[in-house]
Amino acid sequence: MLHLLLIGILLRFGESQTYCYSGPTTTEDDNIGAVSLVGDTTSIQDNSYCPGTLGPKDLTALKADLSGKLYTVSFIVTTCGNYFPTLAMAWIDWNQNFQFEDTDRLGNYSTAKNNVSFTFSVPSGAKTGSTRMRVQVQETLTTAMDACASFAYGGTKDFTISVGNFVCQSGPATTLDMNLGLVSIKGDTKSINDQTNCPGTIGPIDLKSEVVDLVRGSPYSITYQVTTCGQVWPTLSSAWLDYNQDGRFTSDEKIIPFSALQNTSSVTQSFFVANGSIYGNFTLRVQVQESFSFDIDACADFPYGGTKDFTATLKQASQTYCFSGPTDLGATALGAIGLAGETKVIVNGDVCPGTIGPQDLTAQVADLKIGSAYTLSYTVLNCTSLRNPIISAAWIDFDQNFVFSTWEQIVIDNTQFGTFSPLFKVPISTPTNMVKTGRTRLRVQVQEKSTPTIDPCARFTYGGTKDFSVELS
Repeated sequence: MLHLLLIGILLRFGESQTYCYSGPTTTEDDNIGAVSLVGDTTSIQDNSYCPGTLGPKDLTALKADLSGKLYTVSFIVTTCGNYFPTLAMAWIDWNQNFQFEDTDRLGNYSTAKNNVSFTFSVPSGAKTGSTRMRVQVQETLTTAMDACASFAYGGTKDFTISVGNFVCQSGPATTLDMNLGLVSIKGDTKSINDQTNCPGTIGPIDLKSEVVDLVRGSPYSITYQVTTCGQVWPTLSSAWLDYNQDGRFTSDEKIIPFSALQNTSSVTQSFFVANGSIYGNFTLRVQVQESFSFDIDACADFPYGGTKDFTATLKQASQTYCFSGPTDLGATALGAIGLAGETKVIVNGDVCPGTIGPQDLTAQVADLKIGSAYTLSYTVLNCTSLRNPIISAAWIDFDQNFVFSTWEQIVIDNTQFGTFSPLFKVPISTPTNMVKTGRTRLRVQVQEKSTPTIDPCARFTYGGTKDFSVELS
């Protein structure tokens, strides 16, 4: 029995931890020559040529480290015999799932001979750490390539890529004219009160030693001064919070509207921290640019203005889940609940009447895997002869922030009595919705109400609330 269990574990967890085998079956004709990629501090420079290598050539001892700027991988499509039509491509396994997917391609397929290059940047959401780059040439008449294919003629070379955290560099090229003066934000217990002014600084000013602590959903205000170290020119200014901690300051991370005010005593704007923000430390960027446009890029270089970077700490407002449940018994209630995980199962059965307030059943646990699908079974009981309007739903606190958000609702609002077995899928993390591993909360709820939405934190007269535990891996 133990032997069979070990085989099952190996089949389930060990089959996709290596990269696919791909490469030519002969060393003749078309081949791949020198490959180069200049990284931040380490670079790839491979000069291997003919004869080629059967299958993939393991050059993973060569490594380039990448962060946030533009990079170019260059290689030579050559031959160890005669030239024939080829396609060339390079992939980087950004999500480190041991696959080369279409989203991992560094550009469009190339039919060029000799020098081929692809310019790219690290995509938002790329996983930090060590991963694989595959560079490949195939002798083919097709218009697309499979990075895992075997083929007669060409070449495959594999290298190591180290993806690191970064903050894009952006700031003025001169200290003349328009500049950024004081910046202040009052947090819960820590505040930023920066008084630096003229002369300005070329590039971004690193003020990350100044920290403000923030809470999701709470209102805050930022005050900053658009000033000058010379003449007055039109400007555009704003501030960004790097919510997903990828160092890019995208448009959805802009916390206040663009302001065209200049040389004023101060600009003050209110903002809220986005619900999808990751807990921890991230960068706050405040920037002013001399500009005649209606939009500025927080990661762009510009001649005049100022950029200041601070640290914002996002902390949890509460370590307890909201109280929600019925205040009276004898009408609608929650009956049996079932959820089969990978190895652990939730099984709970109840009959009328229900229980006032939330039922704490968190000693029962189901273990679920991120990206996998499961079935939640639950029963809505009618404990009287009357059938009043009802609505039911379920949530899992995937990001473990002690809040049941809309994107965490695994059962869409149901308005029927009886037993239901909806299928749901544990989502994969996105830049705005982070799914965390570890133990968290499942809430199943029914309320007597006629409105079309249900609040997982409401108090209501009739219905039921049951809380269980879920382990995510």
